[in-house]
Amino acid sequence: MPSDDLIDAIRQRYTAVGIECREAKVHPFASTAEALGYALHDNTWSCTPLRYAELIATVNALVRRGWTRPREVDSLVGRFTNVFLLHRMSLSIFSSAYVFIQRAGDRPARLWPSVAHELLVAADILPLVQADVSRPCAPLLLQTDASPSGSSMVYSSWIPGGVSALENECRRPCTLLRR
Repeated sequence: MPSDDLIDAIRQRYTAVGIECREAKVHPFASTAEALGYALHDNTWSCTPLRYAELIATVNALVRRGWTRPREVDSLVGRFTNVFLLHRMSLSIFSSAYVFIQRAGDRPARLWPSVAHELLVAADILPLVQADVSRPCAPLLLQTDASPSGSSMVYSSWIPGGVSALENECRRPCTLLRR
């Protein structure tokens, strides 16, 4: 965890280049956090409960109504896309929605059943969309170095403290380094 001195130095650097640092947004490290509609819990990013509820309510209202403007579908697909960037394969759900947006133009249109189906599937998988940002762990140590006359690499399958110690180290959040 960065020290108070380091955090103060970072604040000063932000100020020096004209970046506003809002004190209400500065928090010490925690294994859980929320930012920009995403929730972090033990190195896994996912959708916040509030964003989830908003997306579900919007999809259900749109499907119940049965008609829409293409711009409304475009906006909703964009909101899902923002979350689905956590797991990009989830973006493959949308196909008919893109065609609907292009073909319907600017006029109100009946919601195609295929578009309604895609939106409902997107809503269904939303709780499953997440990104694990913990560092991967290999059961060996690898060190590399380079010099003007060459380079070298050393690896070992013997790990001080065992593989579990290395796995714990990989789960630990990275700290900021001083120059």
